[in-house]
Amino acid sequence: AGQFATMGYPRTTDHSAVAEDFWRQIAISPNARTITAPILAQVPDDEMWGALQSFTALREQRRPIDLYVFPDEHHIK
Repeated sequence: AGQFATMGYPRTTDHSAVAEDFWRQIAISPNARTITAPILAQVPDDEMWGALQSFTALREQRRPIDLYVFPDEHHIK
């Protein structure tokens, strides 16, 4: 989250209208109700925690998503 903030992304705790609009345009979890395409997420173990919010939101909406976690890998697998 800190790295994203240094790149100009709003902080995840920023609930201003500007931040909410920014995340609504690109984030999966606020859009889970409208996503219908199946999603395959393949993530390294050090990125798993970041993927869980989207995974959980899609599962709660009964959307098709599979999450595979690769131990001891990095962003480029």
